[in-house]
Order: sequence, then structure tokens, then C-alpha cells
Amino acid sequence: MFCRCVVCLAAVIATAACAAPVPPSDSCGAASLARLIGQPVADVVLGAAPSPVRVIGPNTPVTKDYRLNRLNIIHDAAGVIIDIRCG
Repeated sequence: MFCRCVVCLAAVIATAACAAPVPPSDSCGAASLARLIGQPVADVVLGAAPSPVRVIGPNTPVTKDYRLNRLNIIHDAAGVIIDIRCG
């Protein structure tokens, strides 16, 4: 019984060690651009924007890779920004 508990505990610790680290919540500067939500995406000029920037609309194909420094600007079918986030 003791050996089984030790093996289970070791498995739990090993699994926790493999978990991906939690990324910083604003590693791409999205919080400073929250004021753009509700504006037309066509009117947005990001002169000193962090690199890279990805503009995502409905039906826009995107990769599923998570990049801490990438700024995602999400807009609806009318072209109005509905979210800005890192990834």
C-alpha cells in the first residue's frame, strides 16, 4: 500500500512539473491599448506597436501557437474592435 501511494505521489509531481508556465497577463502591451475597443479597426494606427501584431476578424484563419509578445486585435464582421489580447 505504501509503495502504491509513493508511486502515485511521484506521478502527480512529475505531471505538475510538465505543466506549461502561466504567461504574464500583459506581456505584449494589450492593456495599454484597451481604449481602442469599440473603435473601427480601419481607423487604428499603431505607429510604435509592439511586434508582431495580428488582426483577426470573423473567419480569419489563425495558428494556435501562443506567442507572449504577439498582440492580437480581434474585430467583428462590422470591423469594430471587440478584444485586444496577447497571444
